[in-house]
Amino acid sequence: ITLGVMSLRFATEFFNKLKKINLKPSIFIYKRSEKNPKWSDIFYVRASSIVFRDWFLSLSLNDVKKLLDKEIEFKREFVRGFYESEGYCGDSYIMMYNSDLGLLTLCKELLTEFGIPSSIRGPIPPANPRWKDMYTLKVKREFMGDFLVAFKPIIKTPEYYELRKLNINALQ
Repeated sequence: ITLGVMSLRFATEFFNKLKKINLKPSIFIYKRSEKNPKWSDIFYVRASSIVFRDWFLSLSLNDVKKLLDKEIEFKREFVRGFYESEGYCGDSYIMMYNSDLGLLTLCKELLTEFGIPSSIRGPIPPANPRWKDMYTLKVKREFMGDFLVAFKPIIKTPEYYELRKLNINALQ
């Protein structure tokens, strides 16, 4: 498992989650800013486990649902992780993109459990014929606050996008 992000806070949290399940992760920084001051540094978290890889690759959507049903926090963390990796927070909506309609449908069901209505659109034909069709899950403006409070994203917040607009290299 390797994750590279510009947020030290997110990398540290991911590191701690891997450590909690005994995967013995490591964390390091790639100082891109030394090459170009306008570039953000990247924090890498890495862990290696053949057993975990085999288990993860064997999971079906039904297996994921069974795992999520064990605890409400699992559901919250799943939606947050999915949003952080596949989502976007605009001025008037939150959007998540994926080619797996089943995963988006699961996210929609979980959002409903947290009282947040959403809609799925698609398929959107790919720009490249080698790519898959894309689907979008959208949370409207009036429920953005509920979403942000319920799932507490670390990276993709309205403030993050405002800082990016200002080209500030301090998103940690």
